[in-house]
Amino acid sequence: MAELLGAAGLWIASELGWTVAFGSFVVTDGVLGLAFLGCGLLLASQRPRNPIGWLILAGGFAHATTAVAVSALAYGVGAGWSVPLLRSLDTLAHCSWPWALGVCIPLALLLFPDGELPGRAWRKVTVATAVYGVLFVAWTATDTGTYPVSAGSGYSAVHAFAPLLPLRGKIELVSIVLLLLPGLIAMVKRYQHGDEKLRRQMLWLILAVAGFVPWSLFGVAADAVQLLVVLQPIAITVAILRYQLLDIRLVISRALLYLVLSAAIICVHAGAVLLLGLLLHQEFGWGSAAVVTVGVAVVFNPARVWLQQIIDRWVYGIRDDPVRALNRFGTRLGAETDSLEGLLATIRDALRLPYAAFVLDGREAATSGRAFTAKEVVPLTGSGDTELVLGVRPGQERLDPEDARVLELLAVPLGIAFRATVLSSQLQAARERLVSAREEERRRLRNDLHDGLGPTLAAVSLGLPIARKWIEQDPNAAGELIDELGEELKGAIAEVRRVASNLRPSALDELDLIAAIREHTDMLSSRLDADEVRISFDAPSPLADLPAAVEVAAYRIVCEALANVMRHAHARHCQVEITRDDDLVLTVTDDGIGLPDRPSHGVGIDSMRRRATELGGDCTVRRLAEGGTRVHARLPLRIPVDVA
Repeated sequence: MAELLGAAGLWIASELGWTVAFGSFVVTDGVLGLAFLGCGLLLASQRPRNPIGWLILAGGFAHATTAVAVSALAYGVGAGWSVPLLRSLDTLAHCSWPWALGVCIPLALLLFPDGELPGRAWRKVTVATAVYGVLFVAWTATDTGTYPVSAGSGYSAVHAFAPLLPLRGKIELVSIVLLLLPGLIAMVKRYQHGDEKLRRQMLWLILAVAGFVPWSLFGVAADAVQLLVVLQPIAITVAILRYQLLDIRLVISRALLYLVLSAAIICVHAGAVLLLGLLLHQEFGWGSAAVVTVGVAVVFNPARVWLQQIIDRWVYGIRDDPVRALNRFGTRLGAETDSLEGLLATIRDALRLPYAAFVLDGREAATSGRAFTAKEVVPLTGSGDTELVLGVRPGQERLDPEDARVLELLAVPLGIAFRATVLSSQLQAARERLVSAREEERRRLRNDLHDGLGPTLAAVSLGLPIARKWIEQDPNAAGELIDELGEELKGAIAEVRRVASNLRPSALDELDLIAAIREHTDMLSSRLDADEVRISFDAPSPLADLPAAVEVAAYRIVCEALANVMRHAHARHCQVEITRDDDLVLTVTDDGIGLPDRPSHGVGIDSMRRRATELGGDCTVRRLAEGGTRVHARLPLRIPVDVA
């Protein structure tokens, strides 16, 4: 900053005016130095570990040094300073500014936006860029040209390059493009593989670079081109610190639209004028020019609308065509999506949104992307209380009407897809629990057989030969041993019955479901005193053609519910009801103390619910308003084959 103030003061003291200042690049280097220094200070203070801020600061120092050197040169020529000093100032001016454009900016582009290279392979590219940048600085320093205020060439001027002097400007332009090229390739690579945040940061810098590079190729004056370089540090700073400042997609879409339209109009107008002139073999007068202008004006608006649709489709997705959006959603849903995250990714990709989430009962069931600013909620039809929460694009306060129109069409299929995906996940989880339960049951059965029946039968097998041997030698001892072996066999038989009962209640093999439950309730009633709970049972009889799995689940649920009443309810009366329609419905109601305010569901309640869920049914346990508890289970009579 001191250099810039010094440059302004020295130039004012030289009294050469602003026209000479522009021609001597004092204004352009001063503006660039101020922009680089301001942006570099912001970045270095906010992101001190990011080297980009320090590179931009170094670029600002380089431009400011050139500005103050040229200003001092102008003042020194008028004040009669010595020739060696003036040549030194000229050398300093030529050698300073190229560091910003040849080294600092190319390296900043390679490191943008987080200060890291795109990959390890880019280290060699970075070294090569830095070396080429130093060579660019050296080449620029050899320029034999002088500033308008200079009295002669500097010490670094090399007259041996005089034959290349007419080509020097083009060589420098090509060198600048080559220096920026690796950074541009790195930006494209990051954009392709980056998330929404990184892509928005890239768009800021792409806009700045696009505003600089093409104009240089059209032969714009060097001082004007230098002023366009200001866009790069500003874009870098905004992208790193405030990338949500504007809807950069909208800015780019409109900039591309009018840039392409302007180029197309110029080409069409010039081509039409040239063609008509050749066809008419005469000068192209005002009348003919008016005809061409009217023709261009007629096609302008249709061309603008068509081009706007193409650019908006690239920037915002296919929101301008709801039918196409619906078709793409259905295609991707059937071909790729197998999870809630996949559904959300499909929506984000179709509308180019930064964030999407499914919210069920106030909780996020699945998310995709990252929310930067505001959010909007879209209720989903056909999915209960599920909502689709969408993140608004940075720079916007809410979704556009075009987005709302597409989402209105997608709400129904998306809700159905959400419900189907949830049910599929629940079904898969139920199948996994079923397989796990089967394996646990098999392991328990193996342990019971191996640890219980196995040793007993082995002992009997070893005892029988001994008993046979003792029959002749000691009949009394043999008889005692046979009695012991008989008791062992009775225990083994009891163990077999216990294992079989755990697999399937024996009462269901001897009786039907209604009779088995009635026998169980009669057994419980016979064990109770007269002042204890009274159990009543109401059910149609008989219930024929019940699947075996339904019979077992119903019997176990009723037995577990009655056990809970006996242990915890302190009830006077308990009613068991069984009805049958399309499903088998079980209800166990008591008039006891009911569930506590904060019930801790134990193994029994979880077991009842699991048995019903495994069959595709449901089981609820709730406290009654008038007191007591009701267990209500619904078991489908048509169940999957793998469960039955």
